[in-house]
Amino acid sequence: NDAAETLIVAGVSFMGETAKILSPEKRVYMPTLEATCSLDLGCPADKFAEFCDAHPDHTVVVYANTSAAVKARADWVVTSSIAVDVVEALADQGQSLIWAPDRYLGRYIQKRTGAEMLLWDSACVVHEEFRLNDLDALQSMYPNAGLLVHPESPEEMIDRADAVGSTSQLIEAAERLSNPSFIVATDRGIFYKMQQRVPG
Repeated sequence: NDAAETLIVAGVSFMGETAKILSPEKRVYMPTLEATCSLDLGCPADKFAEFCDAHPDHTVVVYANTSAAVKARADWVVTSSIAVDVVEALADQGQSLIWAPDRYLGRYIQKRTGAEMLLWDSACVVHEEFRLNDLDALQSMYPNAGLLVHPESPEEMIDRADAVGSTSQLIEAAERLSNPSFIVATDRGIFYKMQQRVPG
């Protein structure tokens, strides 16, 4: 929505591709093409096409964190903030679904919606690294802290969370919850915006 004619995307490749898709009239530059994302790399377009071809009766829903080539194969492209609502609506219509690429987010959506989904087997390396023993240590140090978890995290982390959601939803939860501090299980990029909205 920016009025600028030129966009510089300092991010991974799918972000630059998505910016160009959403703003085809603008010039989009990326400082490097070497920045990668494990979700994007874990869902090669040719292999995903074969998977979809093997299940032609399924509606294909993909997470925004995928390449343009994978998005082109999808019936729906969603962010983590709308994924549950979209999948729930499709499931209510009796549609069988393919979900890609993040298996943890897919399992979370399945649990929330009861949807029948075939899950692509990939994960975000940042969120997959979260472990309960690390969480136990943090919670013993900060017993009154709320736990905010992104749904790309393993199920055992999600089960312990005070709030689960996208980046924007976790920031809203930090504003809403009364805990004096928070343990935040997602990419560290959230902290600047969260500290602006919830200083202290």
